[in-house]
Amino acid sequence: LESTLSGDSILLIFPDGTGPAVLSCLFAGIPLSRVHELNFEPGEVRLDMNYNSVRSYLSAQEQNENVQLAYKEKIDRGVQQLDILRSNPNIMNERDLAYERSVIAAKEEVKEAARLKEEERKERVAAKEREKEEYRKREEERKKQMLLERQLEQERRIQEQSENKKDGVTSNDVFAGVGVAASSLVFAALASSSANSDDKVVETKIPEGKEEKVVLESSAEISSNETILDEISTDNAVSSNTTTTTDSVNDTNNTASSSNNSDTSPEIQRMEELMERAPIQIPEIISMENEMAAAARAAEEESKLREKRAQDAMQEYLDKDDGGEAWLDFITGVAAEVEEALVEEEEEELVVNGSNQ
Repeated sequence: LESTLSGDSILLIFPDGTGPAVLSCLFAGIPLSRVHELNFEPGEVRLDMNYNSVRSYLSAQEQNENVQLAYKEKIDRGVQQLDILRSNPNIMNERDLAYERSVIAAKEEVKEAARLKEEERKERVAAKEREKEEYRKREEERKKQMLLERQLEQERRIQEQSENKKDGVTSNDVFAGVGVAASSLVFAALASSSANSDDKVVETKIPEGKEEKVVLESSAEISSNETILDEISTDNAVSSNTTTTTDSVNDTNNTASSSNNSDTSPEIQRMEELMERAPIQIPEIISMENEMAAAARAAEEESKLREKRAQDAMQEYLDKDDGGEAWLDFITGVAAEVEEALVEEEEEELVVNGSNQ
């Protein structure tokens, strides 16, 4: 302090007499083991602390028997009190006990908050798992229902085909059936070509949700027609007198099949384009994604709120008045009063000396 603040007035404030005594020992080069021999009182104000003044003060204390006796009594009383305190292992300062209780309570609050937060997190995870499990069950049930419907439809078709085979046909029925089939095929070919041209005109008017159903139904009808024609061709092959008619029917059948295949290809391409352009969106998955996004936003807001509360609590603690300024004002006032008294004494001494001269 002397090297860095030389020539300045230094005011050091300590809560008891230990600090000033230690500083005085450092000034005067006195061993710290003798710091208590200076016997500074708590709150005592001393001015002009330097090497010579501290050493002269310590020598005066050593020569004063009353001071030495009082100091020894204090030491003995302190040793006895220390023995009493050390003999009781359960004794503790009330302030330390209050601080320990507050620390335990704060730890319990933090632990409880962490436990509640963990329970909420587990509940959210369990709810999401339940939603996923319900969605999986619904999907399985839907797939089972679709598979069952397909099986029933297949069984119905097989039963119809078996019933048609059991009925059988005569030669007259064959000739009549061949004629009707030929005429119907010609009419179907003409109708399909005109229908395709009409479909190209009215295609944009069909709703997107119904295009797939229309295409599937038309494909089913075409496949059923091909099955019936194959059966008729097979039955006609039995008779040797119907070779020419059967050949014409087969040619017509091949022509109709090729035309049907060529006609359905654009429809299938159209369906694939619609599926690529408008992918399937499952409501449950969209709802789950929205809930997860909302939970993430809520967690972020909660984190920001906790940070703000911590900052407010720290600022409130820093703004709290601990009485330090009042103590500093008091000590400054006492020092000012002592300095004024010394100035007055010096002035009186000057006046007395001047009058004596």
